[in-house]
Amino acid sequence: MTRIALVGTVFLGTLGPARSDPTPTTVQPPVGLAYKLYVGGLNALSFDTRIALDTGGYDIRLQARTSGWIGSLWPFVLEGRSEGTRVRGALTPERFATANLWGDNGKRWVRMTYPSPNAPPEVNAEPAPTADDRAVVPVSARAGTRDPISAIYGLILGQGEICSGEHRIFDGRRRYDISAERLGSAQVPESSYAVYSGTAVKCRLSVKKVTGFWEKYESKSRYPDTVDVWLARITDDLPPLPVRIQTNTRVGELRVHLTGVTRGPATELPDAGLFPLQRAATD
Repeated sequence: MTRIALVGTVFLGTLGPARSDPTPTTVQPPVGLAYKLYVGGLNALSFDTRIALDTGGYDIRLQARTSGWIGSLWPFVLEGRSEGTRVRGALTPERFATANLWGDNGKRWVRMTYPSPNAPPEVNAEPAPTADDRAVVPVSARAGTRDPISAIYGLILGQGEICSGEHRIFDGRRRYDISAERLGSAQVPESSYAVYSGTAVKCRLSVKKVTGFWEKYESKSRYPDTVDVWLARITDDLPPLPVRIQTNTRVGELRVHLTGVTRGPATELPDAGLFPLQRAATD
């Protein structure tokens, strides 16, 4: 289940089409986006995101839960938060936190702070990476990275060439790179699963693991090499956002559909009981 959650959280939000408008995109009042993730036709996860963005800063939050009978057998909840400033439209993280709870295995969490742009983030985690049966990402490999929420939404909402190049991500435990290729215009068919159908921009993402993964459990075959993302402008005052995500995994075809859009106070996420985080050893 954790690898499905990782795929969903990494690619939920993904990339937007190229844009040359020098005016930074804003999202005010905040927008809430609801998604459902299906594996082999079964609804495995439900995602909710909240995006607040102005010309000076941003606050983006995400929550995911297992759904249906899968949720009954394997209860899982994950939440992530990223806050920071904007420099010439780009998202520059200052604080990132994520936590998850899987059954009765206990809460796992990471908190990162960024002393300055492009500097390695300071990491506080439970359990600490040194006690987590994984390779520890060296400090030198963390420089110039962003947390996954800032990196992914920065590619949508930032300025300049979008859906191209390579992007460095460090989530407090793992380092991986994402390269993006714009495949052109595509049609999203009507579906009872989704709220959007029509023209979209299709992007293909390629993922390269760097270090920090559980080698015993997270072998290369457990993760897709590529993920396809369809992006569309849902309303005139919003930037292009993901309306569909699709990839193949070892457990079957994975699809994510946009199922709802809210604005203002309705975007607040429910309390999952994961925050606030306690103090732990600094890595």
